[in-house]
Amino acid sequence: MQQLIIDLDHTLLDTTAFKLDLAKSLGLTSNEWADSYNRYVQDNNVFDARDFLQGVDTSDQKKFYQVISQISKYLYPDSTQFLKQTLKDGWEVLILTFGSESWQEMKIDNMNFPNGVKTLAVSKEKISVVKNYVKEQTVFIDDRSIEIDAVKKSFPEIKAYWMRRENGKYRDIQPTLHDKIISNLNIEL
Repeated sequence: MQQLIIDLDHTLLDTTAFKLDLAKSLGLTSNEWADSYNRYVQDNNVFDARDFLQGVDTSDQKKFYQVISQISKYLYPDSTQFLKQTLKDGWEVLILTFGSESWQEMKIDNMNFPNGVKTLAVSKEKISVVKNYVKEQTVFIDDRSIEIDAVKKSFPEIKAYWMRRENGKYRDIQPTLHDKIISNLNIEL
């Protein structure tokens, strides 16, 4: 059995463009959004959209949720085809995303992934659940070096691909234990 475990943010999803439009929906610049978002996460440990929006004008909240409802348009152009082809080739596909479970699930619930794709949001390190999905042949694709190194350290048999999207948040923090560096999903597993 073959298993693909793939990250959502900055791997399948152009999170940079998504967050920019979230910022615009609230009348914020990207820097203002980053400051507000980072301050909120620092104070609360995780991002919770409903709590973050407390005190925000109702019309702006509607705009914010409208952006979320259209999140599939922020998938990188190669993401959906890659997922479809991977499923067609007989792989099980799990999108494993880290962060506030309620925030990640809100994003996932508004996505249009191909049938057969499984999703899991975790608020702890991904390695804590990866062990439950390892198959005979497993490929792990992520943009965060800390996640790749943790997976490879625990499961050296897993093939780990480091995603370096052009606008990726962690593109300059290289893992030490990766098998392959990729910048898009125009690949074969």
